[in-house]
Amino acid sequence: MKTTIHDLEIELVKKDTELQAVHNLCTNLQTNLNKIENMNEQIDKEKSLKIKKNEDRLKEMANERNQEIQRVVKMEQNIKELQHTIEKEAEERVDERNQEIQQVVKMEQNIKELQHTIEKEAEERVEDQTYHAETKTKNTKVHVESAVDNNSTPTERISEKKNSSSIIKDIDGKRLYKNRKVKVITLHDKTVFGAIQYIKSFRDKAKHIMFQIGSNDIEQKTPDEVIEEIEELVRVTQRYNPDATITFGEILPRFLSDRYYAKFFNEHRLIFNVQLYELCKDLDLHFVRYDFIQPDYFVDGIHIKGHGIPIMVMSIKRVLNTLLNVKLWENNEYNTKTNPVRNNGIPNYQMPNSITNRKQRDHQAFEQKSHFNNPIHVGSESAMNGRNKIVNMMELMLQEMRTENEISTFSMNGQIVLIGDLNARTGQRADFIVNDSDHINNFDGFDLLPENYITDSEINRNNQDTSVNTVGTKLLDLCLSSRLRLLNGRFLGDSLGYYTYMSSSGFSTVDYAVVSESLLSSVKYFKTNDFTYLSDHVQITLYMKCSINIDKEIGLEEKGWHWIKSYKWSENSKLKLIDALLTENVKNEIIEFEMVNYEENQVGVDEATEKLTKILDNISSLSCKATPKTKRRKKKRKFKQVWSDNVIYETKRQINKIGNKIRNNPNNNSLKQKFFELKKNLKKMVKQKKELYSVLLNSYQRFTVSSTKAIYAILKRNQSSNKQKELEDNGKDKWLICDEHCDKYLEYFCIKHDKPCCILCKRQYHRDCCEVEKIDDVIDESKLATTTNNLLSGIEIRKTILTKAANNELSHMGDIETVKVNCIIKVENTKSTIDTHLDFCKMRSRKT
Repeated sequence: MKTTIHDLEIELVKKDTELQAVHNLCTNLQTNLNKIENMNEQIDKEKSLKIKKNEDRLKEMANERNQEIQRVVKMEQNIKELQHTIEKEAEERVDERNQEIQQVVKMEQNIKELQHTIEKEAEERVEDQTYHAETKTKNTKVHVESAVDNNSTPTERISEKKNSSSIIKDIDGKRLYKNRKVKVITLHDKTVFGAIQYIKSFRDKAKHIMFQIGSNDIEQKTPDEVIEEIEELVRVTQRYNPDATITFGEILPRFLSDRYYAKFFNEHRLIFNVQLYELCKDLDLHFVRYDFIQPDYFVDGIHIKGHGIPIMVMSIKRVLNTLLNVKLWENNEYNTKTNPVRNNGIPNYQMPNSITNRKQRDHQAFEQKSHFNNPIHVGSESAMNGRNKIVNMMELMLQEMRTENEISTFSMNGQIVLIGDLNARTGQRADFIVNDSDHINNFDGFDLLPENYITDSEINRNNQDTSVNTVGTKLLDLCLSSRLRLLNGRFLGDSLGYYTYMSSSGFSTVDYAVVSESLLSSVKYFKTNDFTYLSDHVQITLYMKCSINIDKEIGLEEKGWHWIKSYKWSENSKLKLIDALLTENVKNEIIEFEMVNYEENQVGVDEATEKLTKILDNISSLSCKATPKTKRRKKKRKFKQVWSDNVIYETKRQINKIGNKIRNNPNNNSLKQKFFELKKNLKKMVKQKKELYSVLLNSYQRFTVSSTKAIYAILKRNQSSNKQKELEDNGKDKWLICDEHCDKYLEYFCIKHDKPCCILCKRQYHRDCCEVEKIDDVIDESKLATTTNNLLSGIEIRKTILTKAANNELSHMGDIETVKVNCIIKVENTKSTIDTHLDFCKMRSRKT
């Protein structure tokens, strides 16, 4: 009995463990079923939401279409009404034009009668002139050579006509050109409106028309209003003289005693001249600039007299000579009316030494300006007749006004530091007020200066460059007015004022560091480095004492305010970047950034940079991985170019060594010659190495293994001693040379004909082909296409895998339900067997 009870206990334990396992399995199944039911509920909810959204969209679409139908019906009604009104207006206009035609017919009859009378008067005047000419020739008995006279008949076409205000009233049209008819007209109404009325009433036609007008209009109107009137003037002249070329002269400054009025006029003049120049550019007109006009040439502050007239005529001829096909040596001289000695015709008269002839003065003026083609980021424009480039003085003056305003605004917030290439040569002139004192008394003994006036401290500076240009004088004036000081030639590292720019023509000092006078005590060093192969300019470095106070209210972390988020570029970043640029958010941000008109000052620049950094940060976060900087500073690895070798590094080292010697010996021409020769050779070597490397890459990508012998031959040829000469003789690889044009390379690829071509083949045979692109671009596009195809194929594979997994999960769900039913049946059977066994055990225990 004991053995049987013990066996029953063991069996009971086993069955209990099995029941526990079955129970756990049932609970797991129950949880899975609950999850599936929740998933089904969520799917049903999502389906219902989608159905509702679709229904709402359909309703909205129906409403929109109904509204569109109503709009179309209204539009049709409006169109019908407009047709009726247009028909009525057309009938009225036809009646008005019939009346105008009748008036024009009457006007033509009157004009014919006037023409007959004018022709009779002209014939009588010609007879009188011929009679007077004959009498003059008899009295004087002077022999006159025959010349081409373009003014024989009154109805002949005028070669040039000038309509203007009283500014050019002293210019004589007969003295401008010898064998051409020039007419200078001073208008009675010296405004743009008066010029329009005169053009309408002027009967003779001219080949070239020049307007010098607008100064009187600016006194009473804004520049925009005057520009609109000038546009109307251009339309009228093109209507009445369609074959004539139109030229406008810029408005001259005014030097008046009333400073406020002069300042107001000159500011409007600058704005008007810039707008007039842009208008001439847009309408294909010609524009005259008066570059070398000085205040001494103005008599009353408005009108030019004396020696200013030839300079004014010089600038006018610079534009008109090309229009009239006049060569440079023709009509070079222009005598002013105001000189009685020359007008009387005294023989062997020469100009004084202070005033040179036109040719020499013009050459000197252009020599003065030739060094400063782009001063302080102001665009220059080439002059006519193939001369040197001249400075756009209007834009330069506007730029100076902006810099002074910016300096005044920045000085309110703190000190100022300006560093860079200013294209200014200052020589050894002082940038401070010499012998400055704070005691300047009036005649009454009253002190004119304020009490808080601070006198300038005299600190001399050295400079190896002794010459001064116009930009340099303006920089010195800016230093005087804004209390700024130059650091060149005053501190350790540049105590002698070394040169900062070197070219084949000579040396100059044009790179400066300019600071406020109050910052001079905090400057430790100012250093000018040696000349290198990188640039014609020298690197300048400034060392200053500064204390950075971190504001805790801003929310910057202590000792971590300089850590900025950085991003790492990966292989998939290119595709991610394209996808990020195609998103609607990025598109909207870029469009908003482009649509906003920012102000040309500090506030506008700050707003633009802030928005642009946000856009770039958003794009980089979508396409790259964010990598925070580590606290340890790693040593920068020197990036070595693949195409470079030891010869290039050796030439760079030699150039830097010679640049160090040139700094101490600037007058040594042999060092200078060696420097430029090595620099020239370096450029050639770098170009050749890059070309060879690109050839090798292209050959490696395009050709099979059978062409490796040719690649090996190129590599072996490159390692020979005469590699530069062989590269120049042979050029690139033979298989990249065009068969038809042996001196050209296959740089383009025609997609239509499916073959490569050179530049000449592109112009001759593929001119009509729309899809002719560079081979490098085609390679990049093919790579991108292959990557996109690979990506699409990968997406399709993943899609099929996911669909299979979903189908398998559904089948597994059915299997799970069957397993569940079987498990429940087994549990019930085991329960029944256990109950019967327990009953049997009880019965046996009672019997015992």
